[in-house]
Amino acid sequence: MIKEGSAYDIDARKGVVGIVTKETVDEFGGRNVLTSTDGTIWKQVNKAFNFTTVAMDLDGLPLCVTPTAGIWKRNDDNNGWFAIEGCAADFSVAHDGTYYAVGRAHGYLYIFNRIEWRWIRITGLGQGIKRVDGYSSKIYVVVNKEGEIWTNFYNKYVD
Repeated sequence: MIKEGSAYDIDARKGVVGIVTKETVDEFGGRNVLTSTDGTIWKQVNKAFNFTTVAMDLDGLPLCVTPTAGIWKRNDDNNGWFAIEGCAADFSVAHDGTYYAVGRAHGYLYIFNRIEWRWIRITGLGQGIKRVDGYSSKIYVVVNKEGEIWTNFYNKYVD
């Protein structure tokens, strides 16, 4: 059973909920990434990394961020992980599958180019971004270090 208040991060996609546990979950023995399709039966998908952020991809598989080891994606056959180059403070998978990341060093926003397999910095926002949530390859929402919410859809501060 997962205790109330024990999630570090949570995301859901395609009927699968993914969480990063804040502390040890007794039956799994460590800080983990867990997934569930019904909210009661949880499946451990990892405990080797110190994940802090989870985002579920379009197939319901987790992508996770660690403070030191970068960005990791669950394999399509759901039996292992592979690294995606880069280190992120926050991460999001948009509804069209676009990956967004906030860089750890200065808080710049990046979008992932799957053809070239690299991150491209989105210009015009400056640094100090803390959180990102992507809607599509063209629309995203960010929170800056002052707590202000910005979206490129309106290209302005959101009241």
